[in-house]
Amino acid sequence: MAMRRFFHLAALGICLAFLSPGLTNLAFAEENLPRLLPEPGVSAHIERRKEGYVLTQPDGSKLVLLDSDWLNGLDGPVSFETGDYDFDGYTDFSLGAREAGSLDVGVALYLYNPKAKAFSPLIIEDELGGKLNCGELWNVERIPERKLIKSSCSLDGHYNRVDILSIDRDQTVRLVEQSRPEEQMSGWPYLMKPMRMVTYDAQGNSVLEVPLAPDETEQGWEVPVEKLALYSDPDRQSTTKSYLDKGDKARKLVFAGDDWMKIAYQGKTGSLEGWISLKEAYDLAAWQAENGQKLQSLQLGLADYSDVDKDQDYYKHLFTLTLANESREAVELGYGELHLIFTSADGQQTTHKLYDLFNKTLEPGKSETLDDNPVQKRGGQFVIYHPVGDDDAHSPFFPEGLTTGKYKIRPILTGPNLKSPIYGQDEIEMDYPPKLPDSLIEP
Repeated sequence: MAMRRFFHLAALGICLAFLSPGLTNLAFAEENLPRLLPEPGVSAHIERRKEGYVLTQPDGSKLVLLDSDWLNGLDGPVSFETGDYDFDGYTDFSLGAREAGSLDVGVALYLYNPKAKAFSPLIIEDELGGKLNCGELWNVERIPERKLIKSSCSLDGHYNRVDILSIDRDQTVRLVEQSRPEEQMSGWPYLMKPMRMVTYDAQGNSVLEVPLAPDETEQGWEVPVEKLALYSDPDRQSTTKSYLDKGDKARKLVFAGDDWMKIAYQGKTGSLEGWISLKEAYDLAAWQAENGQKLQSLQLGLADYSDVDKDQDYYKHLFTLTLANESREAVELGYGELHLIFTSADGQQTTHKLYDLFNKTLEPGKSETLDDNPVQKRGGQFVIYHPVGDDDAHSPFFPEGLTTGKYKIRPILTGPNLKSPIYGQDEIEMDYPPKLPDSLIEP
């Protein structure tokens, strides 16, 4: 049920002072509509007219809450509830309506302003609505002990989605917590984040993610590297003397930021808890040092044009990458990812995801060119052309924050159907920032 039109209509504050009581449909007179008493000596009431539901404000002015066009598309009666939704000590009210075929009740909140002696609709701005699981407010419940409200929906029928919101005195709405579905993290092997509740700070940054999955299947985790350090807190300075070995089993407890995961594992004295760095567990450069020289059924080939005599400024920025399947079985690369490792002259390494590979199958003994395009400068950014399906697209070629210098570049292919990352045996060199010929520069 899309409530945008409903909210926008209410936000206009359509006054109906010209409507006379005689226009009220008597058939609606017995409807159980609330009389609003937001504070001593102040009252307002809701009527149902031919034009829809109308609020009579304390000063006698009228405000359309839900027009007749909306009423024709509803499944079941409209509901009204009173309560202090912004927890300022004054009574507000909510309007609930279910569109035909919907499992959820869309809700509009009307908050009382003691200074204006009037009710006004709470508006969910587009920026916030884009972050909410449900877009607007649905099946709203108050959480008095936390002075928050809960909005929930099951728009696709698969699971219940939750948004926890706070409402400030100036009617500013902030997302405090929300449920998130199971998600894959980029890199290899893919770390599955189970369904979880995410907590945000006042600036909207994720600060804590707590899994909601009740079983080991979704919360289970296996150490993917030979030796993994344990930390007492999600901080580089809190390293301990303990570590886990490759293959050790653990359970996901909490995620903090982009780099930290708290786990429960079995120690010598029983169940223990600790933090691990996801970068240390899944860093592709570290994996390359351990596994990059092992025989692989898939081979990445990277063309080196450093010896080409003509058009050197063009060819030294040409990125030609092939993939060959030397096994006896077809390989599917659904949801694969191509990464690059940039190694500086002093040995510092930076990993950068270049682009995704969708629904690609490589038959036995076959090879395919993944890329044969030069680095270009478009809109002030260094990019490489790589179409997505039938659509033209460009991907940033260099990682953010790369310092000036000469780099060796090695490709890596990852994917959920691969037993291990596929590391290119060849490297090319490129300067950053590159000195491109005019033919590769667009305004």
